[in-house]
Amino acid sequence: MEVYLIRHTSVNLSEPTCYGRTDLDVSSTFVEEATRTRQRLGNVKFDKVYCSPLRRAAKLAAFCGYPDAERDNRLIEMSMGSMEMVPFSRVPQSHIDEWYHHYMDIRMPEGESTRQVMERMADFFSELRTKPYHRVAVFYHACAILCTRIWLKELPPTAGFDDVTEVGGFEVVNI
Repeated sequence: MEVYLIRHTSVNLSEPTCYGRTDLDVSSTFVEEATRTRQRLGNVKFDKVYCSPLRRAAKLAAFCGYPDAERDNRLIEMSMGSMEMVPFSRVPQSHIDEWYHHYMDIRMPEGESTRQVMERMADFFSELRTKPYHRVAVFYHACAILCTRIWLKELPPTAGFDDVTEVGGFEVVNI
């Protein structure tokens, strides 16, 4: 099965912030970014389309022609816990350093680890493998896409934030 892992467009924030599961709206550049995504997808026909329930993913799915994409809570972004909506400039450097160096198992205070996100992605994509589809689109989030690609062995377990899919971008994998 061919699966398009599609990342949402930019969000409406004025500075780099830990926003994880916060249901932020898209930025003022949404139409430009979403148009590029839709053009890159071209005339690809999908048997099924899924998306995260967060509006930034659902809006892109709708803009690309899939307003009825099936929402699945497993596709939600990583919980940043007590760091949700805290600008990175205010997160203690020790938290950031520890998280970047051990991001698979370390989590922000009261948040979720990357491994926990990967377990959710494994659950979703293992179930998807049992479906009779040939081509599927999934509109969701950076960390969740990274975890999907690591779980599928498209990236090594040491892959990090340099391997994150760009906003409005997508990766095509086979499962």
